[in-house]
Amino acid sequence: MGEDPPTSVEVPRADVGRIIGPNGSTLRRLMQATGCKIDIPRRSGGRRQDAGSDDDEAPVAVQLQGGPEQRSKAATAIRDIVDGGDYEDHAARADGAMVIDHNFEDYERRSWLTWKLVSAEHTLGIRVDMGRKAVRVWKAATGPALTGAKATAVREAIEIALAEAKELVELNIDVPIANEPENIIYDPAIRALTEQHGVIVRMQEAEEESRPVRVWGPAEPARDAAMLVEARWVKGKSTTGLLQAPGQVQAMPEAMANDFAGDLRSFEAELSVKVHMGHTILWISGSNAEAVAASKETLREMLQFYLPNGFSYNRELGPSDFVDLLRQDPALRSLAIRPEGAMTLESREGTGWLCGDESYRKPIEKRIEALRKRWAQEHWEMDLDNYGVAMWLLGPGGTGGWVQRMQAECGATIRVEPNSLKVKVEGKERNVEEGKRLVLDALEKLEQKRKAEEDISVREVAAKRSKAVLTEHPPHMQAVLESLRMLEARETEMKRRARMREWEMQEPPRGAAAVAAQGGQDAPAGPEAIGSGAEAPPSQEEQGRLGDDAKRDDWDMLRGLRSKVSEASFKPQIVPAVENRSAGIGRSAVGVPLDAVLQEPNDGPDGVADDDGSR
Repeated sequence: MGEDPPTSVEVPRADVGRIIGPNGSTLRRLMQATGCKIDIPRRSGGRRQDAGSDDDEAPVAVQLQGGPEQRSKAATAIRDIVDGGDYEDHAARADGAMVIDHNFEDYERRSWLTWKLVSAEHTLGIRVDMGRKAVRVWKAATGPALTGAKATAVREAIEIALAEAKELVELNIDVPIANEPENIIYDPAIRALTEQHGVIVRMQEAEEESRPVRVWGPAEPARDAAMLVEARWVKGKSTTGLLQAPGQVQAMPEAMANDFAGDLRSFEAELSVKVHMGHTILWISGSNAEAVAASKETLREMLQFYLPNGFSYNRELGPSDFVDLLRQDPALRSLAIRPEGAMTLESREGTGWLCGDESYRKPIEKRIEALRKRWAQEHWEMDLDNYGVAMWLLGPGGTGGWVQRMQAECGATIRVEPNSLKVKVEGKERNVEEGKRLVLDALEKLEQKRKAEEDISVREVAAKRSKAVLTEHPPHMQAVLESLRMLEARETEMKRRARMREWEMQEPPRGAAAVAAQGGQDAPAGPEAIGSGAEAPPSQEEQGRLGDDAKRDDWDMLRGLRSKVSEASFKPQIVPAVENRSAGIGRSAVGVPLDAVLQEPNDGPDGVADDDGSR
């Protein structure tokens, strides 16, 4: 028979705090996981003894109460915690998880291992938690238990990842502070190496005039990343790059490699750039940013020409939101990080770059098409004609009231983006269809409203909107006030139409507020500019003609006012000061006979007479 589990464990008094944990959290977690009641006795007499007494040096007998298996688990966990172990490992083991030691002291190795095991979580149906000392693995919520062949496959995958993590290298570069090394992680070429190979870039505390940068990763990708960092942030060159499958170009047949090298030398001399043949990335450096960007496109075309079955480029992968979805998809990620190829997705440009043979590219392309089909069912978007249309969809004053009403009616999320001139609908397929219908109906109503307004003059609209004047003034004053109210209504309508024309020609607002309204993706990008479809502003001649038409309308209205006064049998008299708010008259009549106010101007270019009747 085996030895019975202990009923107590002696713990050095200095280590009792580790067993208890912050506010007793560790102790509670151990009792919950092991099912054993753990009792830590107080000091003799229930009081704290003076430091340095014999009792301070004596071990504490931690009492265990429970069945043999429960006491055994608790005793093992307590001894390991005293030796510096992680209590969560024992709690996970008691919960049925697989616990595999890694003993990595470097945080970067643990970070890289976490990145590597994300694909294993998807392919093996597991859930991984990285601890200080070990990897804790649970079965997925709907997956089979970690037993038998399943447990063997999981352990083998994790041990392979552990072996790769042990081989990671660390490279150090001192970057001048003036070159802003904190922006290294936003460089597209560095980001591509991070997503494909898990390269980690860490910033250290700044020294006098430089800041140490540590690059962690597998040997070849880390060296390529370090060379990029040195070229751009130490030497000040412009850089860019294209991923390749490890050693893909270097494996060209000799004759093809010679021709490729000759073409490289030619366009290097033509564009004054240098192409560097890294093991995982072909990167370009030069002093002119435009030449470096142009050489990237030339290099891309050369690679597709020499190795048409090894490289493919999709210029129209989809909108940025769709590309972001692709980058976050775990199934696509597990396919992309296979060692026989490489993939780069650019959200801002909406493009995709695949490197590798057909066996690598085909599953990725199939997965992208499946996601595209689902995206098409759950998303719909439309380009808007101009800024005014976007504001119309948002509602009065751009408050978003109409959008909220449509969202409540259809159950989908509707986003109107005046900055990019787009409207987007997201949700379940049925809700998206209903939201699409509501948006199109709103745009149709706007078009009908525009056509209706084209056939109605400004004066007719103003006549409908002007309100009756309720006053006790005599009839002649009522006629004056009614006419002034009519002029106000006409002027308001003219301003409204001018504002709509301005919105139609207006570019979306720019700056930080516009970027925040867009939301983002990769790196912050400014809003898109409106295309060439916007109408040009009216010429000075047209503006003058419009102004003359407005003045004629004013005087037509005053003619009507004169007839109303005549019908009221009004005799000429002095009237109080009346401020005319129309653009046609433009001054007040103070102490002037009404006949003089109503006198029509002589024919002339401005249509306005001075008080004495002269020009």
